[in-house]
Amino acid sequence: MEKSKTKAKLIDQSQKASVDFSRGDQSLASLKQNNLIKYDELEEYKTLRKKRTKRAWIRACIWLLVLLMTPLIVFFSLVIINPNSGVNFFGYTFYIVESESMRPVFDINDCIVVKNVNSREEIQIGTDICFIRKSDGRIVTHRVIGSVINEHGEEEYITRGVHNTVADEGSVAFENIIGRRVGVLTALGHIVMFFRTWVGILIFLGLFITLMFGFVISFRYSNDIRSVGN
Repeated sequence: MEKSKTKAKLIDQSQKASVDFSRGDQSLASLKQNNLIKYDELEEYKTLRKKRTKRAWIRACIWLLVLLMTPLIVFFSLVIINPNSGVNFFGYTFYIVESESMRPVFDINDCIVVKNVNSREEIQIGTDICFIRKSDGRIVTHRVIGSVINEHGEEEYITRGVHNTVADEGSVAFENIIGRRVGVLTALGHIVMFFRTWVGILIFLGLFITLMFGFVISFRYSNDIRSVGN
């Protein structure tokens, strides 16, 4: 009698245990479901990370474009506003040619690049120098064809335009020399002069507005990286 009671008690406990197991969080079905949920969450997380990485790259590219385009826009704006006064850009000054005195080296509306000179050794016969003309204060770029010694014992330079038949009047003191010509950018000069026309001004403004609008739209698209996946 006692054995039958003990056996019944064991059976009842095993049934209770099985019932508890089937209803518990650690059941086989629950484990499978949890694993599926974790897998889905992992895939969603990977997708989310890819989207965030993509937007982060877009944002970095936008800032890079802004950093590159800003000095160029400022440079072009200054040159277009006053092309003959010269714009210094990282130690180089850009001028738009107004006369044909240096043809065929460079011509009207060409852009010449002038580098600052720090010593007389940088100026030799045959060097094209940019200087302030003493007679009228205008900026001129002509070629050195000789030199003279002034009353103070200092060397001054005789210049002449390549296209001219006679030398320039007077001599050029070293302190009046802006620099020496190191390059000619023909296309840039003609582009600058085109943008000084009404049609060019409208096109320049249109390009500027389009670039700024594109920057704003792209930046807003990539601004809040954390919003991806919400």
